[in-house]
Amino acid sequence: TASFVAAGPLWGAVYGVAIAETWSSATSRPFESTATPWRWALGGSMAGLALTATLASPVESTPGDSALIHSGAGWGTMTGLLGARAFGHSTSREGPFLLAGINAGLAAGLATSAYTEWSREHVFWLDCAILAGIAGGAALERAIQPKELGAPDDRTARFALAGGALGLGTGVFLLRNYDKSRAGGRRRVLEWLHPTALVVPER
Repeated sequence: TASFVAAGPLWGAVYGVAIAETWSSATSRPFESTATPWRWALGGSMAGLALTATLASPVESTPGDSALIHSGAGWGTMTGLLGARAFGHSTSREGPFLLAGINAGLAAGLATSAYTEWSREHVFWLDCAILAGIAGGAALERAIQPKELGAPDDRTARFALAGGALGLGTGVFLLRNYDKSRAGGRRRVLEWLHPTALVVPER
């Protein structure tokens, strides 16, 4: 429950900044002050906290569900930032990509948690697979075509996105039976530590 409630202010703040940057990009108006994004972040954080605190009791989120929500929002945000770079957009025009990414990530996390019963460890190893894919994709691009310092990062972002997608697919496939095998192993250990007494029926 604590992890579920913590998702509200954390990703609500990111959501607020994404909305502010999207509005600024759509209206072609730069922020009047550096404090403006922080105000949106604070407002989004408070709205997210109110939403998750209200839903905490009826939802009854498991640790795995909360981890999926955090993971989906996190990788959605990362995908939005990489997507903006992949299409050659500057930092001032990344708002729509960031907003689309966090929306897609939250939707994916919520949908997956509704139809699966993954453990927190399962989500952790899946996150590691995605991270390894992103790092591997970026490293492969640098190895294929080294570039000078300060050059555009659009090609690197595209390779990183492709690597992350490959890591996600590989992780889902390799971890498809993770929770079942882990639960089976735990039962065997407990049975070995606590052997059952042999009961001989009377004749």
